[in-house]
Amino acid sequence: MGRLIKQIQVFLSVVMCFFFIKASSQITKDQLKEIKKVLPVENVVVHANKKVYLAGETLYYKFYSLTESNKLSDVSNVGYAQLIGVNNNLLFEHKLSLENGMSSGDFFMPSNIRSGNYKLIGYTKWMNNNVISPFFITDIYVINPFTLNSSFFEEDLNNIKRTVRISKNNNVINSLENKINKISLETEKESYSTRSQVCVNIKAKWVELYSGNYSLSIRQIDSLKLDQDERVNENKKEVDGFYLPEIRSEIISGKVFYKKDGVVAADKIVTLTIPGENYVFKNVKTNKVGFFNFNLYEHYKDGEVLIQLQEADRREYNIVLDSKSFSTRIDLKFNKVGLDINMKSWLLKQSVYRQIENAYAKSKKDSVLAKSSDDLFYGLPSLTYVLDDYKRFSTVRETFVEVIQNAAIRESKEGYRFRVNAFMEFKNSSFKDYDPLVLVDGYLIQDNADIIDFDCDKIESVSLVRGIYFSGPVIYNGVLDFKTKKIDFKPLQSSEGAVVFNLHAPLLSKQYYHPNYTVENESLKRIPDYRTQLLWVPNLELKKENNTIEFYTSDVIGDFEIVLEGYSANGDYIKFKRVIQVTN
Repeated sequence: MGRLIKQIQVFLSVVMCFFFIKASSQITKDQLKEIKKVLPVENVVVHANKKVYLAGETLYYKFYSLTESNKLSDVSNVGYAQLIGVNNNLLFEHKLSLENGMSSGDFFMPSNIRSGNYKLIGYTKWMNNNVISPFFITDIYVINPFTLNSSFFEEDLNNIKRTVRISKNNNVINSLENKINKISLETEKESYSTRSQVCVNIKAKWVELYSGNYSLSIRQIDSLKLDQDERVNENKKEVDGFYLPEIRSEIISGKVFYKKDGVVAADKIVTLTIPGENYVFKNVKTNKVGFFNFNLYEHYKDGEVLIQLQEADRREYNIVLDSKSFSTRIDLKFNKVGLDINMKSWLLKQSVYRQIENAYAKSKKDSVLAKSSDDLFYGLPSLTYVLDDYKRFSTVRETFVEVIQNAAIRESKEGYRFRVNAFMEFKNSSFKDYDPLVLVDGYLIQDNADIIDFDCDKIESVSLVRGIYFSGPVIYNGVLDFKTKKIDFKPLQSSEGAVVFNLHAPLLSKQYYHPNYTVENESLKRIPDYRTQLLWVPNLELKKENNTIEFYTSDVIGDFEIVLEGYSANGDYIKFKRVIQVTN
């Protein structure tokens, strides 16, 4: 363990040194290319549950961050997935918390989505430094039966100039046997009735396969055939810049400049706040080139982020954040899609299924595996005053006089100052004249008039932390934490020396819906079941030689494919299939 920690420390030291050298403009592009060659490479692979989707269906995917030997990477703790259409139309951008180099997500194809070719892209920030493969990319095709026009359908697809031709292939193989005997997928029989239980026995004969991680997809074979012309090469652009690895967590970084002359501002305190019920509060200091970065390892929800300078002359500075937008650095080429006219009846049938399924979506919800909220950064408060437990006073000043003990408000020439009494006062303490940290719903209060004149009836509680408190590079003489009833406080002058932007939280893990048609479960009998995706298990570990997975068929008849896909502990890509039939 000690050796591993030492290697990580050396790796981080090298990364940070190169970053600051580049920030100081002391390194050429050619030198940067040579540096990237010696740093560890990270690659991303994204497995989707299929290639062609209809509006109203859900794209499920598994995200892998891998080393050069295809073993799970521990460099990045955050991954990103996107679905991009023509004209860089972004359908979704997911931020993923990686655990042991893996994560998963899903996206519902809306009713207004355009038919055509899309690109599913996956990457990590560290992967952006790769010279050859800075991201993963694969083609996805979407058909929207509700918006199709005649130009998509052709009598003879061979007579038109289309990059991709989608047609029905009725020659379905009823069973697929694995030629390699490392893993086998076995079922009790090959044919099942609707709404019946299926047990899949997954046998892994080698121990290194047990510790692998896989996705398991069980879905109807739609028998769609993709006839694709020779792919047009996508022109890669030169990798520009250097990206810090998000080893611990998501990184938000930037620089501070003087407004008057644009010179970088060193040794300035920068504060980040994500307000709310369980807010996030952080302090950092800019380095010699004005650079700062925050590591967001806390759990947070989608919302507004405020980054501001914690300086008396904060109006004299500008904060410029590093761009968080992702550029593919290649010219994306989207295939033109043509549909066989014989698909019309099949599309109509499938669109009816999708509409029925979506009509009953409320009764078939997935379960979100919510993460427990982090404790507040200062831990437990010394005292908390819930103001409804006391006689209410109209002003904050009166409340501090009559209710709040061990804290006070003092008026001076400079304005109002809060004070939190320490457990023990030291006359010669160098910290005795330090101000406390004052927060309202997580917002930093730098002008105490913002809270002194605030309507006290809106405040639910006041918490105190007594004693000297260190928050990053800043020392406070105590903490005063105000919480409003509606968590809706807004500082009056938050725009001075500040940047405000919206931040999306990482996706939460899900337990995907699948019914249990037991005799006792009578409530499901009257609910139609036209699922074509019978089961999706994105994070399947084989704990032993024999592993059993159970699921139920739906009201849809046809051939269904069981697909196990992933990577073994040795980095071997594994994909095994089996087909079962569902009949009336």
